[in-house]
Amino acid sequence: MRPLFFVHIPKTGGTSLMIQANQQGLSWGEKNPFYFNQPFKHHQPLQWFIPDRENCPRALIKSHNLITVLRDPVERFISDLKWHIEKRPSTLEAFGYSRKKVREDIRPLVHDILDLVESFDPAAMKPVANELIPFRVRRRFQKSEIRKAGLWKLGYAHFLPQHLFCEFEGEDVISHYFSIDNLAELESFLRDYGISFSSTGRSNRSQTPILLKKAELDRINSVYATDLLFYKSKVFT
Repeated sequence: MRPLFFVHIPKTGGTSLMIQANQQGLSWGEKNPFYFNQPFKHHQPLQWFIPDRENCPRALIKSHNLITVLRDPVERFISDLKWHIEKRPSTLEAFGYSRKKVREDIRPLVHDILDLVESFDPAAMKPVANELIPFRVRRRFQKSEIRKAGLWKLGYAHFLPQHLFCEFEGEDVISHYFSIDNLAELESFLRDYGISFSSTGRSNRSQTPILLKKAELDRINSVYATDLLFYKSKVFT
């Protein structure tokens, strides 16, 4: 069997898997040297990966079975929102809000985030193709595009549609998809690779209660419509 490579999509339960795998001597997610010099760190989508002398996405894809965990896009958005309110106040500040203001009325922040996601052009993040240009220069170009796109406000890869993490050169490169709602299936799959994973040991959960109204839920469904179709096609087939 080819070794596994875990593609970590923010707010899909991946932190728990990453922690448990790394406790068993694996180097998944933030511990993987593959990601060390990338602007998005271990959330760097492979299609935006900046190759260097040692790391190349195409070689990785050919030599590994890639796995990832998906989540209903609306549930993921709300979970991400909770996480930023609790643990990343810099995101609120970047949009001009405080925790107090957001807790009084979260709707303006929701629409500001959705405006940014909706206006974002994924093609702008593609790395400079000419590898004769030094890596540090190509990375600087991509960081400049990240800033221009405003992704730094979102904590870089947070809130981005899930399908962006699963593609490379226009192709779906994930070998096995799993749902956060059925982690027992992932548990069984990993067992065949000699990897122990407890689906009940999830970490990084957010506790902030959030109740969105129909207008906000409809907008989330609209902005993530493509991602919702992608999620359903991978999880329910």
